[in-house]
Amino acid sequence: MKTQKTRKILYLAAFLFSGLFANAQSTVLQGLTLIQDKPTDAQYVLLHIDQKDVSAEVKKYLTEFGKVVESPKNHFKVDNPRSVGVSDHLSSIMAKVEEYKDLTKVYFIFMGNGNKPLEKAETDEYKSALFVEKFGVMAYKNLEIRLGELDIKQAEENYNDAQKNVKKIEKSLESNLKDQEKLGKKLDASPEAMTKLLSEKEEITKKMYGDNETLVDNSTEEELKKAALKKEKEIVKNQKDKEKTTSKLEKKENDFNELKNNLFEAKARLKNAEVILDNKKSNLRVLTK
Repeated sequence: MKTQKTRKILYLAAFLFSGLFANAQSTVLQGLTLIQDKPTDAQYVLLHIDQKDVSAEVKKYLTEFGKVVESPKNHFKVDNPRSVGVSDHLSSIMAKVEEYKDLTKVYFIFMGNGNKPLEKAETDEYKSALFVEKFGVMAYKNLEIRLGELDIKQAEENYNDAQKNVKKIEKSLESNLKDQEKLGKKLDASPEAMTKLLSEKEEITKKMYGDNETLVDNSTEEELKKAALKKEKEIVKNQKDKEKTTSKLEKKENDFNELKNNLFEAKARLKNAEVILDNKKSNLRVLTK
């Protein structure tokens, strides 16, 4: 089951990968919000980004203008901010982050002396709106980078899996060739072993009969019969072993051909994974320029 954060990431990823997320703009809105339990006029943006990530972005953004204090949680303040240009009467900037359904709201309040919000007449509304909009653009830009990094991580995992698969098949091919070599040597030795067994059986048969084919004594004859029967079993076993080895070799040869095809396909997948990974890295380099 997907978490709310996962759904947001997937939703944003759709924008990123379709190209609709490029050059993201943040519409700056204006309205009241509660600050220190009082309705306070503020400028704000709505973002399709997880609240935790937005809070981190707010702190990072405000750090450019001075020391950031977070108190209470998700409420940020910078006293005596530098290089803002919003007002000559500016003494501090406050930011408040809150969730709203699948969105995150970020309110910015520009404070004057006495810790009171600046009046409209004291504020350059264009510059204050630009200040808020720049934050929204930065937040989306950094989100694009994080998603790009996640995209690269997935592509790297796919590439590593493809690489492992190639190595696994290559190892199987190497093992297959060694098995074929062993089975081939066994088959090469089989005719010599069979010749030896037939010769030994013939010798036993000769001993069972004299030169004039007269029977030997009963006890000797019984022993020779047993020896002949044993050799016959060895001959049958040798033949079966040969057939079994031949069958194994044929299977290994068929497996080898299949493994070769699998290796070609695996190398093609590895090449594709490499191309995709390089593309993801290139996209991220563009994003981080």
